Amino acid sequence: MTNEVGESAYNYGLAELIFGKFQGELQEGEDISGIYFSKRTIEKGCVRMIKYLSMILPISKTEENGVFKLSIDPDTTFSYYGNNIYRQDNHNGLAYNIVKVSGKDYLESYVSDMGKIPHYELALVVFCLLGMVTTVLSVVPTAIIYIRKRVLKKEISRAQKINYLAQFTAIGISLIFFYTWMFIPDYAPKRIIPLCVSSSAFALLLLVNFTYQIYNKAKQTNKTYDLVKSVFLLVPVLSVLFFQMYNFWA
Repeated sequence: MTNEVGESAYNYGLAELIFGKFQGELQEGEDISGIYFSKRTIEKGCVRMIKYLSMILPISKTEENGVFKLSIDPDTTFSYYGNNIYRQDNHNGLAYNIVKVSGKDYLESYVSDMGKIPHYELALVVFCLLGMVTTVLSVVPTAIIYIRKRVLKKEISRAQKINYLAQFTAIGISLIFFYTWMFIPDYAPKRIIPLCVSSSAFALLLLVNFTYQIYNKAKQTNKTYDLVKSVFLLVPVLSVLFFQMYNFWA
């Protein structure tokens, strides 16, 4: 009967009718502002990206002491009533207590524990995602530049050719990530292990390309652009490490 969003459409105000209006004195509590993700998730392994796709709870301060709000829905508030208890109220009939765990950035509720992640971790997630999207989209201008050079019969150095191959390797990592994220039918070992091995091999090839470009730059046999491009192509390598795309055994 109440198995729908908010679970309050058919029992609006029912809790107050049965148990009476919540009694409590608003107090000035610990600052709980930050971005929280559900702890009911996968922390390790090649599907670690699921951690950042689960329930998100961005909480921010308000001008009123002891009251915080949900950043994506300012009508939802978190009010402190002492003893580490914050009352979450979305003002549509659903209100319940959550508890701030002493000494930890955890919020406990009847649904799930929520853990606050540091800003640098969230920034790293966004950086990796944008980097992989950019890597995939870069295939268009790269193809145009390559065709133009062929048509104009301009020389393509060995370093440039290897960088082109490295770019498609980086695109391979990005496609594996988005396939694992959005399209893979299941996480059976027969599907996951080949993807992890491929990601690891591609990452090693990109590191080899970076080393090669540094070596050639030291010998003055390539351009600064070639070295800079090889650095940019390390973003998918960072994604492999951060999202543990190599880890099929966790």
